[in-house]
Amino acid sequence: SSSLRRKEVAKHLHISCRHLSRIFVSELGTTFSDYVQNERIKKAVILLKQTDMSIKEIAEETGFKNVQYFTRIFTSMMQMPPGKFRKQFIDQKTITFSD
Repeated sequence: SSSLRRKEVAKHLHISCRHLSRIFVSELGTTFSDYVQNERIKKAVILLKQTDMSIKEIAEETGFKNVQYFTRIFTSMMQMPPGKFRKQFIDQKTITFSD
């Protein structure tokens, strides 16, 4: 949930920011920023499915600065806003079949 800056990660690993960026692109095929953002959205998906935390709480828990930014990024990546995603998941879980 805390800030995760490339500069801080590179310093922790005792390498340059540029080298860290090259490693991410060559090994993972994505930038450091995109990787972090994808991991945060993956965590948000889990929280939306498994908890009753508010969207704001999930945004904070996954390291987004505000709920509006979280909603915009989530919607862009998942093709629907987080509230609709949660509702759709809950609706799919509660569908029952009768004879």
